[in-house]
Amino acid sequence: MQTKNQTIEKALAEKELLLREIHHRVKNNLQVVSSLLNLQSKYITDPSAISAVTNSQTRVRSMALIHQNLYQTDNLTGVNVKAYFTKLLAELFDTYRVNQERITLYTDIDDLQIEVDTIIPLGLVINELVSNSLKHAFPNQATGQLEVVLKKSDQHLLLEVSDSGKGFPASKFKSSETFGFKLIRSFAAKLEAKVSFHIQDGRNTVRMSIPETQLPPVHHD
Repeated sequence: MQTKNQTIEKALAEKELLLREIHHRVKNNLQVVSSLLNLQSKYITDPSAISAVTNSQTRVRSMALIHQNLYQTDNLTGVNVKAYFTKLLAELFDTYRVNQERITLYTDIDDLQIEVDTIIPLGLVINELVSNSLKHAFPNQATGQLEVVLKKSDQHLLLEVSDSGKGFPASKFKSSETFGFKLIRSFAAKLEAKVSFHIQDGRNTVRMSIPETQLPPVHHD
């Protein structure tokens, strides 16, 4: 019996090591893609093309951070959303060269573990919404606030990204044909999430509510 248990423990340890190595290699490969995009951008002069490459780079980086989180922790299937999004938001501010003294970042993110199948589309959605705010909501070095909320509430996972910037019509959010907005709508549909846009008290808020039926096991640390 002891020999059998030792064999099982050895097999589990080898499986864990293999999974950790896979996540490490995926992260490294995604970082190579990000570096290639960064290099390519240095040979581009058209502003819209540079913006498209930079956007792609942030999307790739958002996925690389997930795999980095997975192989650096004991949990190889779930991602700590608080740690992940804190790092992702910091990198977005750095990518777009935004000083937090000009645009103040507020976060209210629950200390949850969420599985990869959910965290990847969720990370890409937050990447798009925050990138859009940093690029467009505060023109001409305007100051303001940006807030990201991610909480488990009433059998739903609630995401809110809001800013005090210039905003845009709600109809644009629903009908815009830009890749970023299409990506948001696509992932919302995948997660069967309800998405709404609100303008109130000088703040522009995108709210996404993901039903518990679409979530893998979610728990507080």
